[in-house]
Amino acid sequence: MVMRSSRSTRQYVQAAHPYQRPQTGPGLSTARSLMREAQVSGPGPLRFVHHNLISTVAQPPPLVSSAPSTSSVVPSVVPSALPSPASASTGRMPSFGSVAGSPVTQLQQSTLLHASPQIPDNPPASIQPQRKKYVIRTDTHYDPETGILVVMLELPGVEKKDVKLTLSTSRHNRIRQLKVWGVSDPALPVPTADVLSHFPDSCARERRFGEFSRTFSVPPDLKFSFCRENVQAIMKKGILTLKIQLGPPADGSDVQDIPVN
Repeated sequence: MVMRSSRSTRQYVQAAHPYQRPQTGPGLSTARSLMREAQVSGPGPLRFVHHNLISTVAQPPPLVSSAPSTSSVVPSVVPSALPSPASASTGRMPSFGSVAGSPVTQLQQSTLLHASPQIPDNPPASIQPQRKKYVIRTDTHYDPETGILVVMLELPGVEKKDVKLTLSTSRHNRIRQLKVWGVSDPALPVPTADVLSHFPDSCARERRFGEFSRTFSVPPDLKFSFCRENVQAIMKKGILTLKIQLGPPADGSDVQDIPVN
């Protein structure tokens, strides 16, 4: 009789528990007590037991919806289906923006989305295209008897107010220099690509426009503020004439040959 009862009991245990579980362990009594509390008190905070570590996770409230949907159904927790120690250590918390997320988390998500910078689909192009640069056509003549350098610069169609002259010292080589610069704009409108494709012979542009400049080296002791006769500038008929006082020519005795290694 004893043998039959133990055999029937063993069969009953195997039928109720298809997977063998250890009957001894530090967390077995605690797990059983938690199962009894869950059966008596009903659904509440879930407590996961991993040996001597007990963590409590608040169960999210059930969602109330007028229309039935699969996302609003909260599955019931079976007390006997306790998570394993491996899953208890890596339990997932409510993800950012999920159904079980708190109102504070959803508010943070909305704030981050509205605060993110918006990149325009079509960034605005530059308002003005970059002007072309060209060098002014120049004729020079130096008179050794008077020590005056005459410079004639061709600037057709340019007004005097659009031409600037500056006398300065270069920062990298410390050479005194006189610079003529300015900007000239075309009198006729720039033809578009559509006009040039349909009427290629109707528009011709041979004149140069844009930013112009020209630089001339002068003696290091040349000063315009003390003596205005050192530099004279006259603009007439599209020709800028400069008269620069350079002084007598150098003797040329300080010529030095530099060998190339």
